[in-house]
Amino acid sequence: MGRLYLFAAIVVVTLNLRPALVTIGPVLPLIGNTLGLSPSMLGVVTSLPIFMLGAAGGIAEPFGRRIGWSSGVVVAASLIALGTILRSTGSVVTLFCGAVLLGCGIGLGNVYVPTLLKWRFADRLGMVMGVYTFCLSFGAMLSVGVTPALLHVFAGDWRPALAVWAIPAIACALLWSPLVRLRGSGSSSLQRIGLWRNPLAWSVTGYMGCQSMLFYSLASWYGALLHERGVSVVLASFDLSVFYVTQIVFALIAPMMLVRSSRQEVVGASLPAIAALAVVGALYGPVALIPLWSAIIGLALGAVFGVALSFMVLRARHAESAARLSGMAQTVGYLFASLGPLAIGLLHAAPDPRFASAVWLVALAIATAALGALAGRNAFIDGEAALTPH
Repeated sequence: MGRLYLFAAIVVVTLNLRPALVTIGPVLPLIGNTLGLSPSMLGVVTSLPIFMLGAAGGIAEPFGRRIGWSSGVVVAASLIALGTILRSTGSVVTLFCGAVLLGCGIGLGNVYVPTLLKWRFADRLGMVMGVYTFCLSFGAMLSVGVTPALLHVFAGDWRPALAVWAIPAIACALLWSPLVRLRGSGSSSLQRIGLWRNPLAWSVTGYMGCQSMLFYSLASWYGALLHERGVSVVLASFDLSVFYVTQIVFALIAPMMLVRSSRQEVVGASLPAIAALAVVGALYGPVALIPLWSAIIGLALGAVFGVALSFMVLRARHAESAARLSGMAQTVGYLFASLGPLAIGLLHAAPDPRFASAVWLVALAIATAALGALAGRNAFIDGEAALTPH
């Protein structure tokens, strides 16, 4: 298969890597009312897929090496489809079981797509990473925008409104079927890389984890936090849509700018700081300016996400070492990030939930900025200095 077909297939699978995670947000109150789940349990529902996403990242690289990266994508898309259907059947048990499966599928896909891009498109890395992060953000924005309309079509029934998102995942698995023979090539030097003792690898991992925790905390609870400060459900939904829409712009541009930048550590540190200021403005500034602050949060986090994904390939010289770094960063990072929505759910027991949540979100942004300064250093995990015996 040619590079054009492969690139088109990568776009399709990337568009499927966020809807299952974010479409639950708009219908979360309905799920709670229907199934009798408390805010803490709803926090677990939103955190579980992210936790499994991280857990799957730990086995993605060896599993992909064994069956081939493209075969791994087929497995990933199939798990997303099955998990989405299972989660939508309307019982508490299947809600959690479906979350486990779709989280595993997304975790595998998150590792395989950057690996394929590093392997087959290294000569256009800034551009293809920009398209990749753009498609992730666009898939999230599109699904969040369409889900309320689907809810209206299905007369307020959240189950078919979520189940619809299994259809593009099934189509993705079929599209990738002709590519199952496409396999990467290994490098013997990779056996000598001790990632778990590599400070640069941990910086990239920490950056990925903190920015993911910040994003998923906001994706799950931003609308609810705005509603709690007096914003109507309609306007809070609009602000949430602005948050997703504006991510698209810098998700596309940031990787291209990062590749060309000689001060990547400055880029990695400044963007989360901007997000922190905007979060405070949205939660405590004038209500009339919330759409503006939502746009700034989206722009900053869209760029941060693109930078985090780009660090995983820019800090590695070879495709398989990028796969290993991606596996490590997404395993630890998403396991860590899964605590974010749960933390805000638990913080709602505080005397002032909005203030406690704001402190949490700002602290995450500051930690992300500090780690960005470290992850942006001009070094490689598989350079001579990074080669250590196991």
